[in-house]
Amino acid sequence: MKRYTLLTALCLLITLPISAQNIHTWKMGPLTWNDFTPNSAIEKQVSHLEYYMGIESKHKVVDGILYNKPTAYAYTTAEYSWVDTNYLSEELLQYNQCIFDAVECYRRQLDSKLQDSSIFTHGQLLDATMRQLADDVRRIELETQYGTDTAALHRWQNRLKTKLSESTPNPTYGYEDAPFSWAMTLDADFLYTGGQLHDYFRNGGGMSWNFEIGYHRAIFGFGLGIGGSRSKQDTIYTVNPDNELWRSDHLTSLNLYAYCGYSVINRSRLRLTPFVGYGLLGYYCTPDEGSSFGPSNGCFHFGIDYNHIFSNQIDYWGLSRDYYNSEHDKLYLDVRLFGTYNNFNSIIDAPTGFTLNLQIGIGFGIGRAHCK
Repeated sequence: MKRYTLLTALCLLITLPISAQNIHTWKMGPLTWNDFTPNSAIEKQVSHLEYYMGIESKHKVVDGILYNKPTAYAYTTAEYSWVDTNYLSEELLQYNQCIFDAVECYRRQLDSKLQDSSIFTHGQLLDATMRQLADDVRRIELETQYGTDTAALHRWQNRLKTKLSESTPNPTYGYEDAPFSWAMTLDADFLYTGGQLHDYFRNGGGMSWNFEIGYHRAIFGFGLGIGGSRSKQDTIYTVNPDNELWRSDHLTSLNLYAYCGYSVINRSRLRLTPFVGYGLLGYYCTPDEGSSFGPSNGCFHFGIDYNHIFSNQIDYWGLSRDYYNSEHDKLYLDVRLFGTYNNFNSIIDAPTGFTLNLQIGIGFGIGRAHCK
C-alpha cells in the first residue's frame, strides 16, 4: 500500500523531510539490494518498493539571487521496502528500478506544474499525481507479473526511459520582473556649499529619505533631506525682510526634490543609476515662538545613485493564478552623490552657487516577479 497518508493539506509546503537517513533518491543512482530489507514473499509478490513523494520549500542561490520556491521530491527507503532473498535476481532488481523510474517521471511532472499554480492547489496536484502514479505502478505489477514477464518489463523500461529523457531532472531557476516596483532609502546626509553660497551658509549634515517607483529600469522618485547649518554672515538680507538671518542663528536646511533616472547597470549585486531632478533648497530659523523664516529657492539636481545589494531574493507566494507568482526583495547599501545649482533670488544680490550632497544609508526594494 503506497503512502496516501502524505496526500493531506500538510503537503502544501513541506511534508516528510528528505534529509532523513537511509533514503535513496533517483539522482543518487540505480537501486541496489541494500535498499531493501529481507522479508518473506506474499503470494506472488516477492519484493515491494515503498516510495514517498511530497512538496517542500527549497532555498537555492543561483547567479547571486536566493530563490525560495516549492519543489517536488521523491525517494524510497530500505526501512519499508523489502525483498524475499530466495528470489534475488537482476531481473527482479530491474523490475523495482522500473517502478522507481515511474516515480521519478511523476515527480518531474509535479515539479513542472508547481510554479504555475496557486499554493492552495498544491495539495490537490500532489493528490492527483500520486493517484496517477499508483495506477501506473499497478499496471506495471500486473503486466509484468511482478517482474517475471521480461518482455513486458522491457517495454515499460523503454517507455519510461523515453519519458525521462524528454523531461528536466532538476528544478529550473529564473525570474522575470513585473514592470513596476518601488523602493525606499533612509540615509545620513552630508551637504557642502560651494560658490557664493559658501560665503553665506556653513556645510551641514542630517538625514534624508527617498521614495522611488520603478518602471523596468527607469525610476521616478522624490526625497526629503533635513539637516543642520549655520549662517556665516552677520546679516543675510532678503527680499522679504521677515526672512532675514543673522550670524548667531542656528539654521535648519531643507532639501525637497523630485527626480527621474535610468539604471545603466542593473545586476544581481550592483545597480548604478544616473538621475536628474528639480527641487527646493531652503535655510530656515525657528525661534522660540515656533514660526520659521529664512530664504529658499528652486534648484536643479543631477547625480548618480550606487546600490550595493546585500540581499537579492525571489520568494514564491503563489496566492493566485496570476502570472507574477513571486515577490522580488532587495536590501542594499545606498550611496547617492548629487549636486544642485542654486540662484537665491530671495537673497539680496542673488548669490549663485552649488551644493554637493552625499547620502549614505540603507535601501529596501520590492516588486512582483514571475518565478520560472
